[in-house]
Amino acid sequence: MPKIVDKRKKKEQILEEAMKVFAQKGFYNTKIIDIAEKAKIGKSTVYEYFNNKEDILNDAFNLLFHKSEQLIKEAMGNGISPEKKLVLLFKTSLISFLEQSVQYKEIIIEFWANGIQNKNNGYPPLINLESFYDPFRKTIISLLNEGTHIGSFRSINIKITADIFIVLFDGFILHWIRGNNPGNLNQSVDTLLEIVFSGIRKSRE
Repeated sequence: MPKIVDKRKKKEQILEEAMKVFAQKGFYNTKIIDIAEKAKIGKSTVYEYFNNKEDILNDAFNLLFHKSEQLIKEAMGNGISPEKKLVLLFKTSLISFLEQSVQYKEIIIEFWANGIQNKNNGYPPLINLESFYDPFRKTIISLLNEGTHIGSFRSINIKITADIFIVLFDGFILHWIRGNNPGNLNQSVDTLLEIVFSGIRKSRE
């Protein structure tokens, strides 16, 4: 009887091994055969799941973000304030992403550098970050609106504030994986969030 293959699990396995190769060799120096050998499968098997390296890279980042989203859904229950939900959203997603991606930091740095270079040269980026950040931004906007409506937050420009959250998220990840970290991750995130919320909380007179 032929062995039943769990295609979702197999795809995730290929993605995880591919990211290790990307981190070791760099995205542009990696060949499909390198990924196949690392995953201990045939080259043709890789092509059963992906069209090219770009597909693999996009799906790998999708997987990282998806795992973070699952943790966020578990953390953000009902009956808590918009501020606490924002803290959980930001902190859970940030720490989850950093803990998952620590072994892939070289490829993440290469990806960010490539994005800047391609933008300056008028070329599309390897990965469209907007597709990852759009649901994140919409949730932030919804919670900011809720917090403003019930009087937890002062009157602010919701869209600009949401964009600031994204910039902080992006910048914190890049700063941390480059090794420019001040120490305890949880404490650093808590300090950052306290600075942000001290600026948008409605003062209690």
